[in-house]
Amino acid sequence: MVSSVLDYKIPIILGVTGHRDIVESQYADIEKLLTEKIGALADQYPHSPIKVMSPLADGADRLVARIAINLGLELVVPLPMTEQIYKTTFLGEKGSTKRQRTVDEFDELVKHASELFVLPQLFPEADIVDSADAQACQFALLGAFMAKHCNILIALYDGNSSEAVGGTSQIVNYRISGHMNGLPLKIDCEQYEKIDFVMPDNIFDTQHTGLLWHVTVARQSSPVSSTVSFKERDIEDSLKTVDYHESLRKLHEFNQDVESYQKQILRASQAVSNLAERESNLVNNDCETGCLSKIRNIYIASDQLAVCYAREHHDYFTIFCVAVSGIVISEWLFSHEMNSVGSLLAYIVFLFVGYVIHKVHSNRSVHSKYNEYRALAEALRVQFYWRCAGIKSIVSDHYLRKHQNDTSWVAGAVKSVAYRSYSNKIDDTVFVKDAWIKDQKGYFE
Repeated sequence: MVSSVLDYKIPIILGVTGHRDIVESQYADIEKLLTEKIGALADQYPHSPIKVMSPLADGADRLVARIAINLGLELVVPLPMTEQIYKTTFLGEKGSTKRQRTVDEFDELVKHASELFVLPQLFPEADIVDSADAQACQFALLGAFMAKHCNILIALYDGNSSEAVGGTSQIVNYRISGHMNGLPLKIDCEQYEKIDFVMPDNIFDTQHTGLLWHVTVARQSSPVSSTVSFKERDIEDSLKTVDYHESLRKLHEFNQDVESYQKQILRASQAVSNLAERESNLVNNDCETGCLSKIRNIYIASDQLAVCYAREHHDYFTIFCVAVSGIVISEWLFSHEMNSVGSLLAYIVFLFVGYVIHKVHSNRSVHSKYNEYRALAEALRVQFYWRCAGIKSIVSDHYLRKHQNDTSWVAGAVKSVAYRSYSNKIDDTVFVKDAWIKDQKGYFE
């Protein structure tokens, strides 16, 4: 398969949560508002692909999905339960015209999805069918999944607080505070590994917070009317340690660099495909989710960019050292009255060259980009082998909270790429031992 530069870019993911019973008279205003906001986001980050993650439930989910389709954006559909059971939760009584209409609408929107997958099930299928509590937990799991893996969460709700498990208010609170209150997820220790994206393992792990676009809407079930309004929110100021707009900017810079160095990246990708036959077979076997392929592609891109920026840093440093040496020699010659005019001119030239090199190096953030791209590459390499070993977890979940500011955009990039890791069916520990453990052992020896 021929790769394109788009395969090596990290997407900006927009998640959706909201009420199912939004007043239909507000649909036009909501669509106009979000079309403008998403369009402005695309204009601000023109080199970054945008994905919309929507479960396609009634109301808010489908409204945003239609906007995404109209804007030509990629649509990703995570489901809280199997499609057959999920359809029984749609609006309308079983067998009614209303239920059939909403099922048909879902089927039509799914045709536009690039991905559709079911999240881990916390309960036996029979319990999910019969129990409203089990369904609520699955919806809470879905909301937490999207809140964790999106760069911006779009919440269409009235702003009223509610303790309902799986409700929009709970998901919004999780996005803002990083805590999922009232969700009984520690039901089965064997299953907990599959749902570690909901609750951090301990207080030292990072919390899953980020930007929130709150669109205030009115509900059919609420007597209080309201006009459509927009507000951008993130974690409370007293706890804020991360600039999420800065994280988006750095993600976009990465995608710009992918375009600038695409020849080197595509060449490296071809070399990896030719040399690592067993690795390529694993990637091909994972074609159902495409997760390994995405992880490997972004790893190759970040690894090559780190190499390119390391070379550039070395070149800048070499020229700077030559300029400094020239300044010292010129000053020595001038102080000993050896060709004073020439020595003075040489001093000025070397000083100017050193200054220009320093400014260019600083403005291009060469050294910081090298460090960040190397950190991203190493995180994705670990993520790749974790998935090959059957470990259903995300590397960025295990960054210490004290490093949250330094690793924010890297962590976000890993989450944007590896969101299918929970549906892992691969378990090739022999390959992981040979290709990773032994390789690292040899490197450090």
